[in-house]
Amino acid sequence: MFNASTAYIHWDNQWQNPQSREDWTTPEAAVTQFLPVLKEKKVKQILDLGGGVGRHALFFAAHGFKVSMTDLSPHGLHFAKNKAQEENIELSTHLADMATLPFGESFFDYILAWNVIYHGTKGNLIHSLIEINRVLRIGGFFQATLLSKNNHNFQVGQEVSKDTWINSEKGDKAHPHYYCDKVKLKKILKDAGFYVTDLEEVEQSLKGSYHWNIVAIKKSHIE
Repeated sequence: MFNASTAYIHWDNQWQNPQSREDWTTPEAAVTQFLPVLKEKKVKQILDLGGGVGRHALFFAAHGFKVSMTDLSPHGLHFAKNKAQEENIELSTHLADMATLPFGESFFDYILAWNVIYHGTKGNLIHSLIEINRVLRIGGFFQATLLSKNNHNFQVGQEVSKDTWINSEKGDKAHPHYYCDKVKLKKILKDAGFYVTDLEEVEQSLKGSYHWNIVAIKKSHIE
């Protein structure tokens, strides 16, 4: 099984460069638009999983939530921590892999994994989802993205595992990326203990960069 976290090597290099960080400092609209739901449901504890330079973690912390952020990029975590201090907001940062989270069971009310958990094989994804389920309370929200098979990078390069591709000519894509269709995605989430409330295929800022935008809730039991 490929290590799901190898892409952090590329991103840690990126986060050292102010120009490279620039495109990753603005929160995604799909995330910020979920804020009213979180406030209505009286969410308190938030985890930004693989938070990069902290664009979403800082956004939620500025709105008064108790926010923890994990990543395997020391430079990303350092930038986010310094930014939180500059803005006088509280943010807890943790150097941690997404498949071994340093938190107790049912600790969070909402977990965000934006452009993160598809790094690796299907097996890596399932391990991460099981761990996410462990630290999320029953009824808690899980918002994430996964790669669609309509993404322009699907079937480009070398297939190293079923539906998992690497492209040595393209930075981050030189690391394993898992792609899935709607049917398979819904089954994976259901088997991991999640009920999908919203699932939409969206083209991100780069042309042909199709992702699944997911909102799900942790079920009381795994069927």
